[in-house]
Amino acid sequence: MTEPMPIAVSGLDMADELAFIPENARGLIGSFWPGALTVILRKKPIVPFEATGGGNYVGLRAPNHAVPLAIIKRSGLPLIATSANKHGGLSPVTVGEALKQVGEEVDLCLDAGRTEIQRPSTVLDLTKSPPVILRIGTISVGAIQKICGEVKVHPIP
Repeated sequence: MTEPMPIAVSGLDMADELAFIPENARGLIGSFWPGALTVILRKKPIVPFEATGGGNYVGLRAPNHAVPLAIIKRSGLPLIATSANKHGGLSPVTVGEALKQVGEEVDLCLDAGRTEIQRPSTVLDLTKSPPVILRIGTISVGAIQKICGEVKVHPIP
C-alpha cells in the first residue's frame, strides 16, 4: 500500500470528475478555492490506486498559485501535489529552501518565486458527520464553521 497523495485541481468542475461532492463541500469550495483548503471526499472510480493508497477517499485542493493552476488548466489534468518538504520539516517558501529538503528526490523543479503562504493548507475530512479538521492550517476552524456549521478537530498527536 502507498500513502494517499493530495490532488491539485483547477476548481469545482475538475473536482466533480474525481469525487462525490456533498453540498457542504460545495459551499467550502466556493469560499476557499483557489486557496489553502484540502477537502477529503469519497473518490470516484476514475481516481487511481496510487493517489489514494488503495483507499476510498481522495484529498483535493485548488492551489492559489498561477503556475500549478496554469499547468492544470492547459493540460486539462489534475496534478499530484505533495508538499515540497520532508515530513515534519518547515514549509519552504523559496525553491532553494525546497531543494535543501527534497532536491535529490525530485526530477524537475520550477522556480516561480517566493510563495506568499507559509502555513500549510487546512485539511478537512468531509466523509465524516460532522466534518473533521485533520490539520489546522491557513484557514481557521471558525471560518469553516461559518460555512458548514459544527466541525470536530482531530486531536494533534
